[in-house]
Amino acid sequence: MLAMYRKCALKYKESIEDDWQPRFRGGALGHGVAVHAGLAAWYRGSLDGLSGPQRVDLAFAALTQAWPEDQPVDDFRTLSRAQELLLTYIKEYPQESFQILAVEVPFTLPLRDPEGKYRWLDCGNSFPDTFDPTLGRTFCPGKPLDSGNCDICGRPCESIEYGGIFDLNVQYGAGKYSTIYVMDHKTTSVLGPTFFLQFKPNAQITGYVWADTQLSDRKVAGAIINALCLTRGGNIVVGKREITDRSDADIREWISDTVWTCNAIRESQRTGVWPKSDEECQGKYGMCGYHGIHVLTEPHERQARRETDYIQRKWDYEDRDGTNA
Repeated sequence: MLAMYRKCALKYKESIEDDWQPRFRGGALGHGVAVHAGLAAWYRGSLDGLSGPQRVDLAFAALTQAWPEDQPVDDFRTLSRAQELLLTYIKEYPQESFQILAVEVPFTLPLRDPEGKYRWLDCGNSFPDTFDPTLGRTFCPGKPLDSGNCDICGRPCESIEYGGIFDLNVQYGAGKYSTIYVMDHKTTSVLGPTFFLQFKPNAQITGYVWADTQLSDRKVAGAIINALCLTRGGNIVVGKREITDRSDADIREWISDTVWTCNAIRESQRTGVWPKSDEECQGKYGMCGYHGIHVLTEPHERQARRETDYIQRKWDYEDRDGTNA
């Protein structure tokens, strides 16, 4: 949600505020969701103490069940190629050097900084009838105190919660010498020398590290990016992993950016202004999923396109199958 708003506020309104989701999703997304399901079953089988063959069966069953019925027929990411990618990965990592603590970890947590202070939105409460609005404002421009109350009107500010789902929680070593990491699987069709550079800075990964610290009540050193590549030409590359660390300073900056974005979203909700960005219309995986709406300018034309090519479905951040692209 946060990344979507920063890239294009109007796309955020279509997807999150108004619940319009593309009726058909791209090949990269459907492939990624299915491979994630297979990997989750593979690692969950390890937690459950299953044998290697049992884990393989579960992984392939999960991938096949998650394979989208509407996967584009002309896409190079086919079910058989996804199965080959998963099998190659399993052969590369039949055993891991880390301990698996949890698989597919959903979370919803109150946002707080490393010192434990909770974060709230700016006030934004409507002025009561007895309050004399300053500068003609109809809402309070106050800032939250550490208590969560507004520094101007004294009323409670709205709390901020941060939610998501990360792939694995893993631990290297044991006892006081152990180190915890988040592991995040990334499927891609291009795995060049600069691939891993995109993950620092990266708000999603920083948010995962922050959340895992809250859940584990221990310092989480960073994240392991686990790349699985199926190229357009059919080549498979697995075994590419890289650690990206996060410091307390990184976490503080991420919290500040998150609070700013949440306040910007609230301002858009209050004013009805959702700026359209044209910087993300065409990406490395094709056109933005909402290009078909925003290429039109007349409101009635946009609504007709929504009703034809999109469905209304509430986005659930804990539902991988409902992931937006």
